[in-house]
Amino acid sequence: MDIGIIVEDKCDIEVMNELTGKLVKSNLFSFKKNFKAHGCGKLKIKCASWAKILFERGCEHLIV
Repeated sequence: MDIGIIVEDKCDIEVMNELTGKLVKSNLFSFKKNFKAHGCGKLKIKCASWAKILFERGCEHLIV
């Protein structure tokens, strides 16, 4: 299962990987498709367009 993730920083991906791994077996999901905003301002501005791109690329779920 491909999960799209939109985060402020790279370390947020690592945290979400650990948390999701507690809920879903780690071999059943991946966060290969992601966007890093490098700050909340850019995240707010780009979130909708990035979400659309992630779903077009085949992500079944999205975490922001």
